[in-house]
Amino acid sequence: MDDRTKSKQFDVSFYISKFVIPLIERKWIILFFFLLSVIMAIIVLLFARPEYVSQATLLIEEPRSEISKAKQDSVAPRRAEMSYVAAEAEKLKGSSFAAEVLKILPDRAREDLMTRMGIVSQITEDFKERIGLQAKSKSPLLTRWKVLTEIRNRVQITSNDRSALIWITASSFDQEMAPVLAQSYIDVCLALNLEENKKGISSEKAFAEKQQEDAFRKYQDAEQEIVDFKRRFDIPGDFDEARDVEIHLQLERLKSRLAMAKERFDYMNKIYFDNQMKEAGIVGNIRVIDPPAFPADPSRKAEARLIIMLIMGGLVLGIGTALLLDYVKGPIRHEIDITDAGLIPVIGHIPKVSE
Repeated sequence: MDDRTKSKQFDVSFYISKFVIPLIERKWIILFFFLLSVIMAIIVLLFARPEYVSQATLLIEEPRSEISKAKQDSVAPRRAEMSYVAAEAEKLKGSSFAAEVLKILPDRAREDLMTRMGIVSQITEDFKERIGLQAKSKSPLLTRWKVLTEIRNRVQITSNDRSALIWITASSFDQEMAPVLAQSYIDVCLALNLEENKKGISSEKAFAEKQQEDAFRKYQDAEQEIVDFKRRFDIPGDFDEARDVEIHLQLERLKSRLAMAKERFDYMNKIYFDNQMKEAGIVGNIRVIDPPAFPADPSRKAEARLIIMLIMGGLVLGIGTALLLDYVKGPIRHEIDITDAGLIPVIGHIPKVSE
């Protein structure tokens, strides 16, 4: 192929004749799809309910157990590692966490969750309601699954592992329920985090409590043995000595056993009290930086995004249809079409004659 042919292939007139002119000739097709997308966008605006969004910010600090292991001089908490932050974010996204949130949600919030947040679902349900088509009653298990799915759809969890921040964004049709849903996530998160931090010391406390009860029982048994021994040999309660040497030695052994039992009970009682103090002093390592804000105005981001997609999709579909019809028809619009079809050079141009 010579340089002249190459220059013609990259000529602006070629692209105008192959792409611009077909669009102008079939402008009604493009206009049809554009108007269709505008009508669909109007339907979205008419049927879609306003959504209210509330967002909260959490700071993930290093777990207290890790801080105590490091034995740092500074008491200021450090930000958690990136892997720990990612794990906490994934925990918030799980269905088991949504089930815990569902337990503390008020009845008003549960009723709001019965309607799906998606715009397509809103339009479908509103259309069924207008034509009087009632939904069939569902089983409690299916209803619970639907609510849990809707919770996970309405609550978006995003995180920045490097800065150890997690954002909880909740959406609702009810202006007051959006912050309630976000706050419920925070409450469950803080409660589970505190319970997890206390897990180690709680096991130690439970073990110390069992040992304390066992030591107290042995102390009572040793005390009762001395009482029974004195009664058997008629030894007064305020006397600690006996005339018989053998009886006196047995009494001394019982007194020594009682002293050891009391010493062990006092020691286990001190350990149990120390564990109680440690458990009371443990706090969570998740802090609320920004509580859920009350949404003053509804958010139209989802609707605007869908409308833009509909209009752009209508334009793309109209332009694609027009170009596809022109490609299927295969008209000769440029001299390159002639050279490609006949493999002969063009020796002249026929001017366009207007009627």
